[in-house]
Amino acid sequence: MIKEAVNKIELSKEFSEWKQQNNSSFLSNIFIQDEETQLSYYNPENDRMTTFFFRENQIKILQDQEILEPHPQIKPLIIENLKITSEKALEIAKENLKEPISKIFLVIQTLEDKTVYNITFFTQTQKIVNTKIDAEAGTVVSNSSTKLSDFYRVEKN
Repeated sequence: MIKEAVNKIELSKEFSEWKQQNNSSFLSNIFIQDEETQLSYYNPENDRMTTFFFRENQIKILQDQEILEPHPQIKPLIIENLKITSEKALEIAKENLKEPISKIFLVIQTLEDKTVYNITFFTQTQKIVNTKIDAEAGTVVSNSSTKLSDFYRVEKN
């Protein structure tokens, strides 16, 4: 599924035209939510990101996005490093999850020289659970859980 989406975008007319003007850009991450896949390409020359949205066989482009500072060094995402599927990564990430899930965000990226599935679950019990799965070995790299209420502060009068 992921490799097919990358191929469809990178073989498209839209991508070819864009790539001619952005030759130094490289695939840095893939974001998947529901039925939409987003491929983000980083341009080290101008420190900007261009995202290609792929949904229902349509491609849309959002060019020259600013990157929030500070950001770690952005490294290329090597598709060949995906030895397990996103479905398998989700299965592994869900193994210790007890709460019912409301929403899932999946990002594939290179972190600390390792290709990972960075999976975030929003649960019906108001928790945010993040699990990183090594995309080559299929092992859990890290797992954390936070209450949604930790992200907002109640001010007392």
